[in-house]
Amino acid sequence: CMEMAVQGANVLQARSVEMAARYNIPLYVGSSFSEEEGTWVMSNPVTEGLIIKAVVHDSEVAKVVLLGVPDIPGVAARLFSSLAKNGVGAEMIIQNNMRGGVNDIGFLVKKANLETAIQVSREICREIEAQGVSFDTEIARVTIVGAGIANHPEIPSKMFTILAEEGINIEMIASTALALTCIVGSNRAKDAVKALHEHFIEEASF
Repeated sequence: CMEMAVQGANVLQARSVEMAARYNIPLYVGSSFSEEEGTWVMSNPVTEGLIIKAVVHDSEVAKVVLLGVPDIPGVAARLFSSLAKNGVGAEMIIQNNMRGGVNDIGFLVKKANLETAIQVSREICREIEAQGVSFDTEIARVTIVGAGIANHPEIPSKMFTILAEEGINIEMIASTALALTCIVGSNRAKDAVKALHEHFIEEASF
């Protein structure tokens, strides 16, 4: 539930799941519009095999990239400290190593925080004499959620293959023990969700 909420599924408020997990409180997930029985979520010491529970997407994110950042200690700390002070949370942080002593640093922010993120990033770029800032709002985060993903190396390969077969380009990738996320163009997000759902949920191949 935590991964689903954080990755954009309209299931539960992410903070409520975090607090339930922290204090070991059983969590009930049910519909407000139906008498159908819901699901209790609680701690379980038994680790089961891989079960993909959901495919979710979030289009309320944007990508920010600092270009030509000098490869010196403290730059990342300076950037993300400044973002944090301005109330901007960064996700899926990626640093691309480049030649010539410079790097590109990319990350995601909520679209609501994009303007602030760009302002902060441009200020940092001027201070450290980086090349500039680019951003992209036409992206979406597509995530498969399931216990044991980290223990199944075939899952990333299969996810990437499915997206490739659909002609969907992957811009960024991130993974946790419970989720695997790809950033794709927002115009292909629904296609990606449909293809992944058909394989991982409907066919239940794994």
